[in-house]
Amino acid sequence: MGKGDMQRSRGFSLLELVIIMGIIAILTSIAVFSWSRYTANNNLKAATAEMQADFLLMRKKAMSDSGIGGSVYTITFDIDHNNYTMSVTTMDTAGNVTVNTIGPKTPASFAPDIKIKEISLFSPSVGTITSGAATINCERRGTIDPVSGHIQLGNGLSSASNITFNVTGRTYVKHYFR
Repeated sequence: MGKGDMQRSRGFSLLELVIIMGIIAILTSIAVFSWSRYTANNNLKAATAEMQADFLLMRKKAMSDSGIGGSVYTITFDIDHNNYTMSVTTMDTAGNVTVNTIGPKTPASFAPDIKIKEISLFSPSVGTITSGAATINCERRGTIDPVSGHIQLGNGLSSASNITFNVTGRTYVKHYFR
């Protein structure tokens, strides 16, 4: 093999290969970090969507109820245990009361770091609740009691999602991702 053969050979030197591997390692670490943030925020978004859907389901069930004694459709949030329960209390013509519950459901089923951070219920007798239990009643005419408020969910990245509701039972979702 002569001197001319070495000059005509093509390929990468060891130094070029090490530089390329370093660039790939840096780009991979950035991608993994971004992907973990994306999945955490997407889990928060999914938990918020499920809670909003449950809220709307209870409202629609209350509106479609044609019971004689009337039924009470309730969503009870337990901030301390990070869950909520949906229940229907009915009374028949004989005065017998029946309670059917769905739950408890937890937003942590999407990811363990998703928590119910705060519930603000706006009515004359209730303010912001950061611990304990809060109850929302869905009325047959489609309204809710208390008059309005919001439920805030958060995750370990300090991202938050607010479900805001008004007296007509209309809900709005706003996400604050970090």
